[in-house]
Amino acid sequence: VCREPLPPGADKLFDEAYIKYRKVTRAVDRGGRGWGKLPRKVQEEMDAVHDLWEMAAEQAHAKSLFSLGILYKNGQGVAQDFTAAREWYEKAAAQGHADAQHSLGSLYENGQGVAQDLTAARAW
Repeated sequence: VCREPLPPGADKLFDEAYIKYRKVTRAVDRGGRGWGKLPRKVQEEMDAVHDLWEMAAEQAHAKSLFSLGILYKNGQGVAQDFTAAREWYEKAAAQGHADAQHSLGSLYENGQGVAQDLTAARAW
């Protein structure tokens, strides 16, 4: 019988990351400098958030997939990248995540990370 502890599940990883994300968001709001150039400690926390959500995303956790899309769309702790945001949103949308579907439609509507396509925007 294996006595090794099981790795944390996707829900637990997501929750841990979300708590850290809220702390980082408060620190950014207090700092008043925005997300462009975070202090080293805050960036390290944001890197931990990203890593935790990626681990949960590897387990096909829709909320984590969507959250990664938000990070890339808004450039929060990572370089703003609409193409990466679209890829994360697509993975979450494929699982029926409504907010990801809406966000994906917005990317198509505005031509962010994809060629502008109002038909695809309407479909999403």
